[in-house]
Amino acid sequence: MWRNHLVICGLDRVALCAAEHISERFNGIKKILVLDRDPAKAELAQTLGFSFILGDANSSNSLRVAQVTAAAAVFVCIEDTAALPIIRRIQKAASQTPIIAVLKHKANENAALRSGASGVLVLSEITGRLLADSVPGSRRSDRLC
Repeated sequence: MWRNHLVICGLDRVALCAAEHISERFNGIKKILVLDRDPAKAELAQTLGFSFILGDANSSNSLRVAQVTAAAAVFVCIEDTAALPIIRRIQKAASQTPIIAVLKHKANENAALRSGASGVLVLSEITGRLLADSVPGSRRSDRLC
């Protein structure tokens, strides 16, 4: 049985980058498990030392196999509107497990939070802030947008 592992639903570029950073920096998370319905992602995940489950993150059975109830956190890195029912299903299955949604559009942030996400990262806001902070002489801000 897995404990304190990170479950990543949907292995995209952002999830891949985050997983690599987590595996390098955090001793508390010993295992990263990718749950994706694309069999082509299995080889990539396993090459990087991550476990892989071929399945649909919107399936209770796939979430049970991924043992989301014992996970340290779940990242949902799936297209915004498809992410909402997945967040609800994870919340229903594992209400104590933190769920972090990675979204492209700010318009979906409140819906993700209402669906049960513990936190939401909006890629356009993060990218905008980093770009603004990179301008010489800019005053850094704690506010995203």
